[in-house]
Amino acid sequence: MGWGMNFNQALCDFAVAVQGEPYTRPDTVCLALAFRGLDAAAGTNFYPQCHPHICSSASMRRYLGSTGLDGLIGKLLAVGFEEVDPHGMQPGDIGFTGGGPLGIGAVLMVGSKVLTSNPADGVVVCAAEQVILQRAVRFNRFSEVN
Repeated sequence: MGWGMNFNQALCDFAVAVQGEPYTRPDTVCLALAFRGLDAAAGTNFYPQCHPHICSSASMRRYLGSTGLDGLIGKLLAVGFEEVDPHGMQPGDIGFTGGGPLGIGAVLMVGSKVLTSNPADGVVVCAAEQVILQRAVRFNRFSEVN
């Protein structure tokens, strides 16, 4: 990503601030956390844009439609993300396990760890090795977005 120390520090600060919060829709579901973390660190505006689509399970199902994770990746590519190898994730990348109730299972790479959430544990930071990722994306802040 190349956003430097301030970006990495902002990601870490965000993770520390939200770690331990309960799992509540829409703010601390896994995909919301990833977008909120990027917004905090990079000054992007992803969370407000996705909020209507993640405010309930029903709205997320409508947003994903029958395309699931493939469709979500396509939507992210359209707004300036690029797909990357999940084994080469860098801070700020969003990885997907393909799990969870909607088949997304998002994590945000923070340093060498990942930030995610689940109903049982709330918001957690865990070792990246604990998570098996199927796909990953990286925001390309230099891309031209229509």
